[in-house]
Amino acid sequence: MAAIGALLTSFYMFRLIYLTFYGTSRMDHHTEEHVHESPMVMVGPLMALGVLSILGGFLGFPLNMAGSINSLRRSRAREASMT
Repeated sequence: MAAIGALLTSFYMFRLIYLTFYGTSRMDHHTEEHVHESPMVMVGPLMALGVLSILGGFLGFPLNMAGSINSLRRSRAREASMT
């Protein structure tokens, strides 16, 4: 069942990328004239969230995913000493 789900996901992801970047446009001329970039009121918070998520990933937040970073380090040290 998981393999079928993975295959369907990969098919739809391929379809999404192909139609978005390589497919023909489905907009009429009137719609194409009114397409514009989002204002900074919308882009600013997204940029802030992006920067914070990258920093959080590099710093290892949230710290309590494995109880704590120290307990994770202790368990890895214990495993390494057993081998």
